[in-house]
Amino acid sequence: MQRYVWWGLVVAVALTAPRSALAVIDEVTVRGAEKTVKGEVTKVTATEITVKPTVGAAQTISADDVLDVRWGDEPVKLRLARVNEHNGNLTKALQAYQEALAETKTQREFVKRDIEFLVARALAKQALADPTKLDQAIDKLTAFVRVAGDHFRYYQAVRLLGDAYLAKGEFDKAQQQFDTLAKAPWSAAKKLAQIRRARILLARGDTAGALQAFEQVISEPAASPADKERRQEALLGKATVLVKNKQYDEALKTIAIILKETPPENSAIQAEAYLRKGDCLEAQGRIKEAILAYLHVPVLFAHEKAAHAEALYHLARLWAAYDRPDRAEEARSELLSNYPNSPWARKLQGGS
Repeated sequence: MQRYVWWGLVVAVALTAPRSALAVIDEVTVRGAEKTVKGEVTKVTATEITVKPTVGAAQTISADDVLDVRWGDEPVKLRLARVNEHNGNLTKALQAYQEALAETKTQREFVKRDIEFLVARALAKQALADPTKLDQAIDKLTAFVRVAGDHFRYYQAVRLLGDAYLAKGEFDKAQQQFDTLAKAPWSAAKKLAQIRRARILLARGDTAGALQAFEQVISEPAASPADKERRQEALLGKATVLVKNKQYDEALKTIAIILKETPPENSAIQAEAYLRKGDCLEAQGRIKEAILAYLHVPVLFAHEKAAHAEALYHLARLWAAYDRPDRAEEARSELLSNYPNSPWARKLQGGS
């Protein structure tokens, strides 16, 4: 009888204990790994997170290798938000992230910070296709960076903030963020900072300086998955310079390497590579081939919103030139309906 009373007390304590007192099982998705790491995240810093599995020693994971974390005590809506973001439904994702942030009952501050980052990231992605949201994205990212210097999402937020400033044309502020990114301890982060500096040079019209910066990254060893991704981004930057310099054959050779080396999950790189391929083919008068290149984006990478808007702009023009006014109108309508504030929508309508 006493045994049953004792067991009843144990159950009662478990049911009434605060969530933080109970073991939680977090799930960390690691770059380049086939499996996730499961256990309780017990500590986070700007450069790593520590996971304590149910059995065995704690494991430390570099923040640069963390792709995502599913928290054991996260709101249910957070999972739906991630799915929407992955599928490119950024409006729904942002709303769900905001609701999850408002509803979270977690007592772990770094979990709440992570949801704040996800809100800012979704907004930043929206802003790349809708410049009217850049200021709002910059405000969110700036607020996060100010309070999250010891969080594993810190350097990701710094990079996104730099990208937002770059998209806005505020190059000096973008450079400041990429200089901060270069201070991260990982080679891949330093390479990414170099790539973004090259993008600034390119935006300023310094194609020679940009090409030199891209070539520097390409020439460096790339053993890890993150370093290989940086190489692909640098190759893409090089191809963009070659297109601007009207070296189309050389650009197409570089793009072929990118498409061969880049895994399908790196959709942002793949999408931009097909855009630059279309640019080359159109410039060479190979209109049908250019259309096929641009079509890869709406068919395979529509969730990459900025690239999708650009592809629709090109398709609206080229379908008309290819004597397919019906397809041209479809592309035009989709661009103006889904991306009315995009620079590509303005350009199609005769704006600057």
